[in-house]
Amino acid sequence: MENMNHLAPHARFKIEEDNIFKVGAKAKAAKEQFGAAQVVDGSIGILLDDQGQLALMKSVDQATALLKGEELAPYAPIGGLASFNEDVVSYLFGQPKGPVKAIATAGATGAVSQMVWNMLSMGDMFITHDYFWSPYRAIARNYVRKLVTFQTFTETGGFNVAGALEEVRRCLDIQGRALLVINVPCHNPTGMDMTMEEARSLKDGLVALARNNPQKPITLLIDGAYWEFGDATANSALLNTFTNLPDNLLFTLAYSISKSLTRYGFRTGALAFCHSRTEVIDELVGTFVSSIRATWSNTTRIGQAVFSKIYRNTELRAQLQAEQTAFATLCNQRGATFVAESDRIGLPHTPYKKGFFTILPTANPQQVADRLAQERIFLVPMKNGVRIAFCALPTHQIHGLAERIAKFI
Repeated sequence: MENMNHLAPHARFKIEEDNIFKVGAKAKAAKEQFGAAQVVDGSIGILLDDQGQLALMKSVDQATALLKGEELAPYAPIGGLASFNEDVVSYLFGQPKGPVKAIATAGATGAVSQMVWNMLSMGDMFITHDYFWSPYRAIARNYVRKLVTFQTFTETGGFNVAGALEEVRRCLDIQGRALLVINVPCHNPTGMDMTMEEARSLKDGLVALARNNPQKPITLLIDGAYWEFGDATANSALLNTFTNLPDNLLFTLAYSISKSLTRYGFRTGALAFCHSRTEVIDELVGTFVSSIRATWSNTTRIGQAVFSKIYRNTELRAQLQAEQTAFATLCNQRGATFVAESDRIGLPHTPYKKGFFTILPTANPQQVADRLAQERIFLVPMKNGVRIAFCALPTHQIHGLAERIAKFI
């Protein structure tokens, strides 16, 4: 009887403490003991203003107040409100060069998890960079898939296109299909991005693999959770790069309202499908809608309604864009300041362009994080280093922080 377990074999051994929330809890306790001003809490990926308060956008408050009960209370359609799905496509793609459709999801996380479930078979692998957002691993485990990685950076600090393509080729050989997940712009946890040259090289490599394996499907998922914190022109260029693709190469994009509207609790996002043939997209949408019904039933309505209320109101949309620009500038300047000071004193970090985070490489992440915590500096230990969240640090705490951290790395 001692070997009896109520859990099915595939469900066992999932319990794993989340390092990010664990460090956040320690930082919270330190603030209560010593006062917030005495604590550097670079743990949680939520944007705070320089007073340490949630960076909330007034345009979102105004749009929410304009919504009536009947716009908020009913269930949303399983695949999302038609207005929201249309507005997301228009917002992200402008005038698409080919067929595009979107569905509402439970945040970008919901989009990623549904992709892993629907595009792969039990036991299959999906691919991402070796610096990655830790829930990718949890998603793989939960859906009985495997996560495989390639080295994120080349020796010169660029994005490792060749490594990504080699893993796609390997997956095609082993399992007859491939799903490649790339988190750009403002990659979590390094702050890296692809250049346009790298994006074009990735496209050319995927197209070549698709044409050499015409019966094997390849899917590229861009996890664009931090879309507005990147460069708008570069984002548009990225989407325009992945057009005119072979039939067996599918381009998809996950989008998040958590960051774009700074409303993390809305748990709303979208998944966009781009393919040359509308009938292929229609089958994907129908399949994913059925899968959503079996998972979280339908996506939260309020986030969709607020997004469309803003998007279809010229004044609110202009106000939101101004607020997004101001908050992105605030966060990215914090990152740029920290990186500049790190470079000046020789503190190593992963290649950073923009975004919420970067990684400070170290062979002993947990030991370094523990030593920093004794100095009331709370960073998250990860596989290859400690992660610092600029998004949560007031600007005055950024100055001199690299020098304080360098003593322990």
